[in-house]
Amino acid sequence: VSGDTKYFIGNEVEKTPALHMKTLFVNGMLDADEVVAKAKDNGITHVYLGANHSFWLDDKDASGVATPEQFRGWNNLFNKLREA
Repeated sequence: VSGDTKYFIGNEVEKTPALHMKTLFVNGMLDADEVVAKAKDNGITHVYLGANHSFWLDDKDASGVATPEQFRGWNNLFNKLREA
């Protein structure tokens, strides 16, 4: 899958409770409403965040810690998915 791909759909292959479930794989931190809509439009209840090792906090402050904006962005995405 290309690094600029935002989403892809497939079956979960890892031996987790979601094994074989139709899954929306999300590459990077994307707009929460867009992710929820994409999942609902495709009848998907399992969303895998951080596909292609994209669950990173690239922008760090001088201490090497992720920025507050990044934490807020991921928290917003998690909360929207949990509420959906």
